[in-house]
Amino acid sequence: MAKRKSLGTLDIASRLKTLNPSTSANQFRTNLDLDKLVSIIAVANLKGGVGKSTIAVNLACELAKHQKVVLIDADLQGTASSWAEQDQLPIEVKALPLEADTDAETWVNHVLGQKADHVIIDCPPHVGPSTFGAIGISDMTLVPVMPSGTDLMATVPAIQIIRAAQSVRRDRGPLCLLVPSRVDRRTAAGREIEATLETLGEPVSPCVRQRTALVDAFSTGTWIGEFAPGSDAHEDIKALATTVKRRWLMELRQMRDDQRTSRTTWRPPRSNGAVSDTETHAVSL
Repeated sequence: MAKRKSLGTLDIASRLKTLNPSTSANQFRTNLDLDKLVSIIAVANLKGGVGKSTIAVNLACELAKHQKVVLIDADLQGTASSWAEQDQLPIEVKALPLEADTDAETWVNHVLGQKADHVIIDCPPHVGPSTFGAIGISDMTLVPVMPSGTDLMATVPAIQIIRAAQSVRRDRGPLCLLVPSRVDRRTAAGREIEATLETLGEPVSPCVRQRTALVDAFSTGTWIGEFAPGSDAHEDIKALATTVKRRWLMELRQMRDDQRTSRTTWRPPRSNGAVSDTETHAVSL
């Protein structure tokens, strides 16, 4: 019964997103600027301990170099909110968990109404209203995955939720991006994580490796670009941010081309992550 109600939350969120898209119409009338893209990004996984909040906070701060970013802490554990307590992050963090399905419409409208270029949503590590609501309104959902069997098992239902939202929304969103997280290249699983994730049929980002500097940045209330600029850990976050922006840029270009050709009733299915030869340079890092 709880899952059925939460699926109702997904439906509410997806339909409200369709009625209130975050994408501005003027993005299609001008040249698309990689540093001026508007989006809602959910960071979600149905398992804890995968570095979800680490990715959400540091990605938000990296994107804030060029735009205004608000991070919604939808997790009752409040990791992102605790991170921001020392007031050293270049972003605004708002604690906004969604605990009851009956509050879904109010929650969704509040998130959609944020005055920011990017809204990042740090979701709780379980199935529930916050996760369904965030995925339902996101333009892109990042799914952090650690290189372990249990993490891979939890990834499949997360992808299923994303695809359920895609089936409801007219814009076919959200995009999905699998993020290898807390990767240790010294292990066999760590060396093979990208190849393993590619079998799931969704795009895979550059990995965010297990780095002590990321833990230390949290301890000091700062983000990795402030704590250790130019470090390997910072480079991982920068690579992820670039991938997110380029993936979203490719989608906006497709939407713009669809408008120009007036193909309003049908669009070819989105690629499962394969990139054509002409696009390889655009998304390579």
